[in-house]
Amino acid sequence: MTPSAVLQSPNLSAIFSAVEPRHVGSVNGISLTAANIANAVGVAVGSVLFLRWLNYYGLSGSVLPAYTQWTQNPEVFIKAFQSSWLVIAGLTAIAVVTSVMRGIDKRMQKGSWPR
Repeated sequence: MTPSAVLQSPNLSAIFSAVEPRHVGSVNGISLTAANIANAVGVAVGSVLFLRWLNYYGLSGSVLPAYTQWTQNPEVFIKAFQSSWLVIAGLTAIAVVTSVMRGIDKRMQKGSWPR
């Protein structure tokens, strides 16, 4: 299960229930665009983290060997990969906590939002 699977369903449900039915199509387009942008940014952030950790563990980014040569010094790449994933896991945990803290929409509790 990916982080997007954990967060996407409740967040999209909250978003779609907060708009009038005539705007659902627009909101869907905006949410898909935001998801695509987030995927691209996630790849970029992951790459930057990985390269920064490689630099931290002693491998300069200017002399980064081809991936086929990583087996010559695997501990540096494993440490960088693990450290990158720890940062990403921390960011995911923050996203999950903020999503859970959102709580129930007050309009939905009172039943005042028209259906």
